[in-house]
Amino acid sequence: MQLHSHVRANERVLTDLNALVEEQLSLISQSLRSTHPGLEVLFHKDLDPDLGWVKLAPQDFGRALLNLINNSLYAVAEKRKQVGPGFTPEVTVSIRSEGSRVRLLIRDNGTGIPRKLHDKVFSPFFTTKPAGVGTGLGLAICHDIVVRQHRGEIRLDSVEGQYTEFLLVLPRADVKR
Repeated sequence: MQLHSHVRANERVLTDLNALVEEQLSLISQSLRSTHPGLEVLFHKDLDPDLGWVKLAPQDFGRALLNLINNSLYAVAEKRKQVGPGFTPEVTVSIRSEGSRVRLLIRDNGTGIPRKLHDKVFSPFFTTKPAGVGTGLGLAICHDIVVRQHRGEIRLDSVEGQYTEFLLVLPRADVKR
């Protein structure tokens, strides 16, 4: 939180991405009861202990993480309604350093996204959610934050009824902790 107070919006600074992910997961865990009452989700974290620092705009990138993870929670909550109590909702966040890049994967075992919609999901005002539930801006904003602001990539892999994965690939700074 101290880092956030000293950084201007949109300013990219060396950031502990593992700590940022932990912070966002903590915020989501605290708000889960009010956003999805009665939903118990298994959160899996696979963070790279040797990651080092990544140059990010922490507030903006944190917002993208929150949106992607909240979308995962929506998907697993919807699948829980469809399948019933035998279904265990799971969300996984994984980070791996790959030389000059960092790969961050967010995966859920929710409803998935139909293949025919994959090319549209990052378009402004397009949503896979029912009318009145989604604005169609969340994934478009995530795309802008990752691709335009951070010069990274964001990819979707999903099988309807099984899972959704968002892979974020970011350039990193050559600085270790």
